[in-house]
Amino acid sequence: QSGYFPGTARASLQKYYGDAGRGLVFPLRLAGTNQPDDYRISSTGGFSRLNNERGLCGYALNTSKGATLAIKTNPFFVSDNSFNKLSLLSSAPGVKPLLKVKDEQLQPKEISLGEYQYSEASWETAVSNIELSLQGDGSHLYGMMLEKQQPGLLFHATGINGAGFYNLIGASQLFTQISLLNPDLIVISLGTNDAQGNFKEKVFSANLEKFMAEFRGANPTTPVLFTLPPDSHKRGKHNQDLGKVEKIIIDYAKNNNCAWWDLSAVMGGKGSVIKWRKEQMASKDLLHYTPKGYMLQGYLFYQALIKSYKAFSEK
Repeated sequence: QSGYFPGTARASLQKYYGDAGRGLVFPLRLAGTNQPDDYRISSTGGFSRLNNERGLCGYALNTSKGATLAIKTNPFFVSDNSFNKLSLLSSAPGVKPLLKVKDEQLQPKEISLGEYQYSEASWETAVSNIELSLQGDGSHLYGMMLEKQQPGLLFHATGINGAGFYNLIGASQLFTQISLLNPDLIVISLGTNDAQGNFKEKVFSANLEKFMAEFRGANPTTPVLFTLPPDSHKRGKHNQDLGKVEKIIIDYAKNNNCAWWDLSAVMGGKGSVIKWRKEQMASKDLLHYTPKGYMLQGYLFYQALIKSYKAFSEK
C-alpha cells in the first residue's frame, strides 16, 4: 500500500519498456489510511469509507453529489508521472465526473460494465494535475487510472495494510475488478502476515487454495507470479514459519503452472533481515522494512523480471 516496492519496479520497467502512465491511484487518505508518495489527492464535499467493500484499490469510498477531487502527481520515483488520460471505476449507475484540465472542461465517456461504470477522458498535452468534479447521484468509487497515450508498460499496484491470503478470502469485488483491467501478468505479494501469529501449515495451505480458487474464478487464464515473502522475525527471533509458507506457495505454483520469485534468497537467505537492519533498510521490529529497503526489493524484482524476460525472448 505504501507503494515503495511497486513504485520502484514500475519506474525501472518503464525506462526499459516505455512509460504508459502511473496507473492506479486512489484517495487513500480519504479512507483514513496512507497512500504512496508520488501523488496527492485533496478533496471537498462528502466522502466516506465503505468498510464492507474491497474494491480495485483495496478500499472503496461512498461519494456524494458535488464532491470534488484535485489530483496532482510528482516524480518521487524519478519518473515522469504526467498523464493525458484519466479513467474512473465506480458502481452503476455511477457518478458523472467532470474534468478540468488547465482551462478546459471535459465530460468523460461512460461505459456500462454490468454493476460497474467505467468513465474515461483524454486530452492532447500531458499534465501533472487536474480537478475532478463528481456530478449526478452518489456512488461508490473503486479506483482511478492515470495513463499516457503512448506505447509503453502499465504497472498497476493495489495493496492493503496487514493483508494476507487469510483475510482476502471472499474479496470477490477486488478479484472481479482486477479482471476488468485485462492484465497481461498478475504479481501476488502475500505471505508475511500469514506467517505471523499462531501459524498452522494446514490452515495456511487451505487459505491459499481458497484464495486462489476465488481469484481464478475472476481471472482464470492470466499468468500469475508469486513473490515469496522476505526474511523477517517473529517473537524476537527468525520466523521459522516463513520456510513453510514458501514451500506451500512453491508447491502450489508448480502444480498450477505459476511462476515464483524467492525474495528471501535474493536478500541473503535466513537471517538476512539483520544485515538489512544494519544498513537501515529494515525496521526495528525486523518484520517491516524502511522505504529504502522496500525500494531496493522493488529494484531487485525488476532485475529478476528483465533477466528472465531476456532469457526467454532470446530462446
